Amino acid sequence: NARQHKVEIEFVKTNLIEDLDFESDRNYLLGANLPYIDHALRSSLDPEVVNFEPHLALFAENKGLALHHRLIAMLKQKGVNYLLIGEIAPEQEKLLKEKYPEMTFLKDYAGKVRFYTLPCSV
Repeated sequence: NARQHKVEIEFVKTNLIEDLDFESDRNYLLGANLPYIDHALRSSLDPEVVNFEPHLALFAENKGLALHHRLIAMLKQKGVNYLLIGEIAPEQEKLLKEKYPEMTFLKDYAGKVRFYTLPCSV
């Protein structure tokens, strides 16, 4: 896509954002497909999901939010404003609101919370 649209994009593979430095005069788009399902919900999922999707990509500790919290902490430490995209269950939304009261949640066209933003000061 980058070549086709003639845009300059640097693709980086890293453990969350550990190896990244952010410059204040540049814009960044971070793509992350974080696991978001609580291990306790495994038995309630469709067998197609549980049997064929890598569990590392689906399940996370801390009610499915372990990597979300880790990424948020890293972004805040680096002073980066961000929008995270992913399916957020109502219970997860409540937990995130409690931990980050300044967080804003946005719904998709189907009315599901799929985006959240958290401004950070530099």
